[in-house]
Amino acid sequence: MLNKMWKTWDGKLVLSIAAITLIAAAMAIAAEPPAREPGQRPGGGPAVRPEGGQGGGQRGNRPQMNPEEMMKRQLDRIKTTLQIDDEKWKTVEPLLQKVTNLSAELRGGMFGGMGRRGQNPDQAPPAPTTEIGKCTEALRTLVGDPAATEDAIKAKLTELTAAKDKVKAALATAKTDLCKSLTAKQQANLVLMGYLD
Repeated sequence: MLNKMWKTWDGKLVLSIAAITLIAAAMAIAAEPPAREPGQRPGGGPAVRPEGGQGGGQRGNRPQMNPEEMMKRQLDRIKTTLQIDDEKWKTVEPLLQKVTNLSAELRGGMFGGMGRRGQNPDQAPPAPTTEIGKCTEALRTLVGDPAATEDAIKAKLTELTAAKDKVKAALATAKTDLCKSLTAKQQANLVLMGYLD
């Protein structure tokens, strides 16, 4: 009789454990969040991206500055660094801008001023507007022409060198004129900033 009771109790215990296990599993499944569809954020709803469809914070919808805006910001920073008042700045700004433009023309050569910075890279490049730019473009075209002769290439090289020498001379004069309107400390700051030699 004891043996029969033990078997009955053992069977009830097994059934109870199985029932508890099933209930625990059902509760765990119910507690899991529903699977997210692609493009959904946690908690449901579509994932939100910055305007422009780009990830990474504000980079996707950051407005592009045009060359004029970039030049103005650059000049404003210089004015602040040199501690020049508004009245004095009326004299210094055009001289400094001339130095900046000639320096940019000598470096980049193609477009003068700020060059192509700030332009949409998907757009076709504009035609060169400076003498150095025009000579550079003509030389590039000639070098890419299999029929170009040595003499023709040498002639274009001479033209480009002459255009650069002309800008170098104008830049030296512009720097001299700028220095005449500055104190020694202001000149030193512009040397440190790379605008003067």
